[in-house]
Amino acid sequence: MITLAIAAIYVIQVNADEERQPEGLVLPDPWPTWWIVISVIISCLQVFVATCAMLFLKAILSNKAVRESAYNVYLVLIVAPDAILNFCTGTASTMRLFVKEQSLSVIILTVWDFATVFYYVSNFWMNLIIAYEIHKLARLSHRRIKTKPPFLRKVYMQGACVYSLAIFFGIWLVLEVPWSPGHRGVANNTLFGSPEGGVFTKIQAVILSCFVSFLLPSIYVLFVSFDMWRRNLLPKSGRTRVLSLFFLRILLVFFACYIPGVLLAFVKTSTNSINVWYI
Repeated sequence: MITLAIAAIYVIQVNADEERQPEGLVLPDPWPTWWIVISVIISCLQVFVATCAMLFLKAILSNKAVRESAYNVYLVLIVAPDAILNFCTGTASTMRLFVKEQSLSVIILTVWDFATVFYYVSNFWMNLIIAYEIHKLARLSHRRIKTKPPFLRKVYMQGACVYSLAIFFGIWLVLEVPWSPGHRGVANNTLFGSPEGGVFTKIQAVILSCFVSFLLPSIYVLFVSFDMWRRNLLPKSGRTRVLSLFFLRILLVFFACYIPGVLLAFVKTSTNSINVWYI
């Protein structure tokens, strides 16, 4: 599988005087021409990536023989959030350049933030489940025990559970309620910490979000990778070659795309003295 990834542009502005720095993202008004051009180009690329992802999904789902493979269904469950995120951010990043109404700006950025949280949580936990299933299959195969890939019903249930977790956490983070781990800054972007008088401090919200979104899945995937390498459970030749390449894709996407992206998102959402403008 070829994973299409478009890296967002991050412009970091440091202000040493935190007392004079407003909380959250500071946006230029009016937008500079160069920024509008870059934003529109990146938006078009993101919509293009979303279109490619949806065509990939259509190719799998339209072929009965292909969609009856558990590992192909896992691919669908991983690519779908990618299509949603790129479409939402691609359209939102252009719309926010021209929308002046406060209420519409809040809606646009709320959808953007929800799509980002849904993408990372669903992908990290879905890859944890895939790593678990591959690890289980490799261990049994290593012991010469005949086994099969997971049944489709099990895959669908796993996908439903992961998507439910991602939707719950995404809504929980963007809701402006006292028990939410996030609140809106002066530019309507989501920042860590409950609204004033709420349940979570900034550091508590960061720790909670870190564990839920990516830390626990990353630790487990690292453990599985080390165990399979140490015990040579998944040789790169022979009958396990396809499965080995499938697992290597997980590691590549995890450490080349997901973790750098989520760390930058954490910087953007947790800091006041550093403004991260992202397209």
